[in-house]
Amino acid sequence: MIVSVFGPCGIVTASSGFDTFYELRERDDESFAHKIGIEGLPHVYAFWNKYVLVYNCINQNMYDARMPYCLSALINKWEAPPSPQDFMPYLKKLIVDNHIQIIGVVSGYFDNSDSIKTPYVYQILGEEIRRVNIDSDGNLNYNCIYLEKEPIVGKLLRQVKLRNGDIWEEQDEYRFRYDLFSISKAIDFCGFAIKTNHYINNISTSMYGTPIGLDVAIVEPDKIDIIQKRY
Repeated sequence: MIVSVFGPCGIVTASSGFDTFYELRERDDESFAHKIGIEGLPHVYAFWNKYVLVYNCINQNMYDARMPYCLSALINKWEAPPSPQDFMPYLKKLIVDNHIQIIGVVSGYFDNSDSIKTPYVYQILGEEIRRVNIDSDGNLNYNCIYLEKEPIVGKLLRQVKLRNGDIWEEQDEYRFRYDLFSISKAIDFCGFAIKTNHYINNISTSMYGTPIGLDVAIVEPDKIDIIQKRY
């Protein structure tokens, strides 16, 4: 799972450090899917210390090790960091041409025409890439996105309809003031969301109560920090 919070102080994007893969096994002439949990695979890549990509591979049968090599080759196309509008089409082309299957978030700051550092947050869902921190009129907004292979946290926090017998009831979206979030609050919120997703996915297993690692990218107007935490 990936969570990104973009507030006035900066952009915090976190990925679970825990990846799940499945292996087909045979036992007593029957086939079954064996679940494998792995920590330590890469989830964060920084470009020129200007933009950062936080990603998860969505193929749960095998790990695609090409990502860091493909991304490093992309950097060589420019002598200086390009604008997001120039950079993102090339990143999309790389993903499409190499059939890379990921979900992810690209974030960074770039000077606008008035030399004001402007935040950019792009969501990657397979071959679909779009900017998510502006509204339909092009104005900046402060918000949070959840990228989940199986929707869990989104169902808990977003507006949804719940079936109660033959009646569909609406559950209102929880209101969060992301425009007031500090960097530390954003990190804590990302940890809460990823931990909730992990616990619900593993509530019937021995992994339910174990702390999980987080890979966190903190993007502020003048710097990028990449850290690891345990929740």
